[in-house]
Amino acid sequence: MSHALLSPSASKRWIECPPSARLTEFLTETSSVYATEGTIAHRVAEGKLNKSLGYTDRLPDCEDAEMDEYTDDYVSFVTEQAAALENPTVYVEQQVDCSKYIPECYGTCDALIVSDSVIHIIDLKSGRGIKVDAEENDQLRIYALGALAMFDFLYNIDTVRMSIFQPRSNRRYTDEPAVAKAVTDIGLDPYELKLLGITAMTSLLGKKRFEETLGGLTCKPTGKPVLVPVSDKRKEMNTAADDFADPIENMED
Repeated sequence: MSHALLSPSASKRWIECPPSARLTEFLTETSSVYATEGTIAHRVAEGKLNKSLGYTDRLPDCEDAEMDEYTDDYVSFVTEQAAALENPTVYVEQQVDCSKYIPECYGTCDALIVSDSVIHIIDLKSGRGIKVDAEENDQLRIYALGALAMFDFLYNIDTVRMSIFQPRSNRRYTDEPAVAKAVTDIGLDPYELKLLGITAMTSLLGKKRFEETLGGLTCKPTGKPVLVPVSDKRKEMNTAADDFADPIENMED
C-alpha cells in the first residue's frame, strides 16, 4: 500500500515544515533493523488481536521471546479497554480516511474501538529509547478525525480517547554495575564505543597533531546568516525560496 502524501505517522514533520511533504515525495524509502522489527511486531500483534477477538483461528508465529511477551500485553490492553465500554466493536489495522480535514491524508489505526458514545484509538509503539506520549499527539489526533468521519453518523460519539501502548519505554536496569559484571562474566563486552568529539580529540592529540592527522577529515559548519552591505563580496546564502522551491517546477524539460 502506498503512503499518503500527508501521512499521520509523519505529521510532526510536515506540520512543523509543510514544504517537506513535497520535498520528500519522490525520495526512495529506506528501512532499518528497527523499522523491520516494528513491522514484524505489528504483524504479530495484529494476528494475536484478531485471534483474541475471534476474527480468525490462526495464531501468528513469533520467535522473539520479548516480542511475544509485549504483543501479548498489547492484546490484553486492547481487550481490557474494549470490555470497559458499552457495546464495543474493535477494528484491527483499520484504515481511516482523513482527507475531509487534510488533503491526501489517510492512515491505519493499530486498534480502533468504537462504542455507543466513545471512540478509542490505540497505537502500538514497539521501539526503545524515545518515549512517545499520547497527550497532544498529532498522529493520534489525525486518526481521531478520520475515525469520527467514519463512525459519527452511526454513533452518538461524545468522547475520544487516545492511547500509546509502548511496553519497552520505561524498562530500565536496576543495578548497572551488576548488569555489566553479569555480561562480562559470560565473555561479552557490555559497553559501546563512542568517537570523541572535536574538543576531546584535540585534547587527546594536541592541536598540532590533531591538524596533521585529522585536519582533512573535519569541516566547519556554515555560520549564522548576517545582514551586510550590498558591497560585501562574500557569496550570499541560499534564500528560503530556493530551499523550498517545488522540485517538480524546477525539473528540466
